[in-house]
Amino acid sequence: MNRLSIKPGVAWPAIVALLTLVGVLIPHWITPGYYYDDDVRHYFMVAIHLIGTELQQGNWPLLTLRSAYSGDLIGEGQFGLFNPLTLLLYVVVSRISDLGSGALFYAGFHLVAMALGVYALARRFAIQAPWAALGGIAYATGGMNSYWYAPSWWNALTANSWLIWALVGWLSVFQQRRAFLLAALGTAALLMSGWAHGSVALALCVGILALHYSGQSKTSAPILDALAVGFGALLVSLLAIVPLAFHVLETDRAHSSVFHNGILSATLENLISIGWPSHEMAWPHFFGSRAAQPHYYAAWFILPVLLLNARHVGTAWRERSSGFKVLVLLSGVFAVLSLGPEQIGPLRWPFRFVPYFQLFALLATLKLASMHPPRLGSPIPLALLGLFGFFICWQQAPGDLVYHLSFSLLGFVAAWTAFVQKDGRVGSAILLGTTLLIAAAIHLEWPRNDNVGHWPAPSAGKIDA
Repeated sequence: MNRLSIKPGVAWPAIVALLTLVGVLIPHWITPGYYYDDDVRHYFMVAIHLIGTELQQGNWPLLTLRSAYSGDLIGEGQFGLFNPLTLLLYVVVSRISDLGSGALFYAGFHLVAMALGVYALARRFAIQAPWAALGGIAYATGGMNSYWYAPSWWNALTANSWLIWALVGWLSVFQQRRAFLLAALGTAALLMSGWAHGSVALALCVGILALHYSGQSKTSAPILDALAVGFGALLVSLLAIVPLAFHVLETDRAHSSVFHNGILSATLENLISIGWPSHEMAWPHFFGSRAAQPHYYAAWFILPVLLLNARHVGTAWRERSSGFKVLVLLSGVFAVLSLGPEQIGPLRWPFRFVPYFQLFALLATLKLASMHPPRLGSPIPLALLGLFGFFICWQQAPGDLVYHLSFSLLGFVAAWTAFVQKDGRVGSAILLGTTLLIAAAIHLEWPRNDNVGHWPAPSAGKIDA
């Protein structure tokens, strides 16, 4: 994949957007109304239609008496009432009469934006365009985003899209001292989204990156830039943040919530299943331990790339300007946070840090592949990896023998044929096609997210539960 005739300037982003859109549509084709589920159905869509309708009538609904669950919209903090783009999307969604189609539009917009953001972020780390495109598509269609955030937690979906684009701006600030506005606006948009884990994640990323580039340049400019731009973003966000301060104590469920019984806690097993699409995770749930869909699956090609490039890890680590070291560091930080206690101050459920671990683990893998394109000699190592993955997944869910075997064979054949190609275009097509094929197969096997509830549709809805 190191010799390509496709110019990365326009063609690759277009490929990313198009293939991600296909990946977004796959669950909707398999299960119509897929994105209209759980919290989207009984919480977010209700508020979005209310806000969008009020905006069309010339009102900015900070408070309302038209909502049964809460009229303090500004106090909720997760509706992005100070973000013009978010408000515009609310207007569009509120004009779509079919609730399932509206949910598809909103989720699809952010997943495509997320994929393009990962592509741009990878390019800022000097990852070659085909690998960057592969990363964007894989991340947006991976388990956590596709199964959980897109059909349920829209505040997390929105915030994480902004976080990635904020990081694109921050890297431009640190590397070339430009795109200050993108960094500031992206950070402000994230802060105004009300997703606390995303705000903490971005603060950690900016701090670590500022120290990294300060060490490289042997100046304090990156640290000073981080403080100045961060303070500016905070000032812009104050109108959205201040109302939340009065609700923190009221909403703190650290000692009294019925949900605090060890549920939704990530394990090391969850994290290392990042590359196994058929590994059904069993984790504590509201009503006891249960098997769930592969929420922790991110990209099937991560393990083959790491296996074939294991001998180059030391070289990549020692190259100071590559960025590989800081990507590994960031993935390690978020892996530790993902395995943290159930409550860290006001932050509940540390598995919410898992998408950030996956993002940087994926980028580190892509960076390694970009620096040292994988070359396959003997197929035996890949065959052993596929066999190992098969047994790991099979022991977790013995009833899905054919499914686990099929995924192992598909991964082996795809990696083998992609990495023996001398023509990078053919290798790219195989990797991209396999990523979408696996996304489709996962949703055929698990057409719904059984780890969240299925709430009755409101009487005005046209999507049946």
